[in-house]
Amino acid sequence: MESGRYRNNSNDISFRALYTSEKIQISNSIAYSLTNVPRNDVSNALTYSDTMLPATESFTKSSSKDWALKYSGEYFFMLSKQAGLKFDANYTYGHNDLNSDYTAHNDLSIINDAKEYIHKLSVYLHLNWNPDKANQFFTNFGVQHDWNTINYYGNSPSEQKYDVGIYFLGQNYKHVFNNRWNVGASLAWIWETNRISGVNADNNFPQTNINATWS
Repeated sequence: MESGRYRNNSNDISFRALYTSEKIQISNSIAYSLTNVPRNDVSNALTYSDTMLPATESFTKSSSKDWALKYSGEYFFMLSKQAGLKFDANYTYGHNDLNSDYTAHNDLSIINDAKEYIHKLSVYLHLNWNPDKANQFFTNFGVQHDWNTINYYGNSPSEQKYDVGIYFLGQNYKHVFNNRWNVGASLAWIWETNRISGVNADNNFPQTNINATWS
């Protein structure tokens, strides 16, 4: 037989500011989210038809509180009639708390409490240039970086750190022959960095693509 008690409270709030002109478009937003679970308790009781087997009981008492603050920005600049620049940026800072206490058989107790600190950053830059109706050039640059720290308390205390990043730089070209078909090609280089609790693993590699579209 299983029974439990659960309670959840969630709150979200956000603000956004816009600016628009003939050559500039800007959007900035800030959002805050909070999820609070003050009670998430579960009890289990197991009985057997065979009286030779003793009944068992277990109880899990847990609670959590997660909150995050996020910034998002989008910027577009018309550099000329043929060129435009778009810039996107996002950053999130979060904090998660988890408390868990498991008991069974009146002599077993497992406590697992954790605190997590979260950072997420992403930046993208897009430059497009159309010298004429037939030729289009796109330059892309991007960064995605996450770094988290998790501290475990209770029966098995430890600290885990995660630092993971992806960076890329690419160039695209598209040639439009008419309204019905076009061809394109792209070349990009990608770098990856991984730092997980003292273990490093880095990588970098190219990425190419050739395509044709007919409609």
